[in-house]
Amino acid sequence: MKSRLLYFLFIISGVGVKAQGIGLINKKPFERNKYLISVAFEVTKRIGPDWYRKGIIPEVSDTTTMFDITKGINADAKIYSNYGRKYYTVTLWYDESTQKELTYQYASKVDIWEDSGKPLGITFGSMKGWAFF
Repeated sequence: MKSRLLYFLFIISGVGVKAQGIGLINKKPFERNKYLISVAFEVTKRIGPDWYRKGIIPEVSDTTTMFDITKGINADAKIYSNYGRKYYTVTLWYDESTQKELTYQYASKVDIWEDSGKPLGITFGSMKGWAFF
């Protein structure tokens, strides 16, 4: 499991370099959404391959700003350093075969930073997820 996570982080670091070069903030909505969807599919396939299904229709949200939801909680400095940054959420809706296993109404949600194009985290419909700080 540890080697799988290290491999994923290595792959994602390459995706981030590519994203910085494409100017995600300045892209037209169609091109930006195409990129965001491809990152969401890649992250889902690598972290939770059992949740990936071909033909799932993705939905890209407007940007959300990270804010202090952990006030009063001893949060990691990496979390605090990201307050004020914007991110997109790409939701991959479930198909009938995954619906039985879900707590939430989606197969996966991938949050992707607006400024860098790197994934922030992923949450699966089973309530499990990972943050990539």
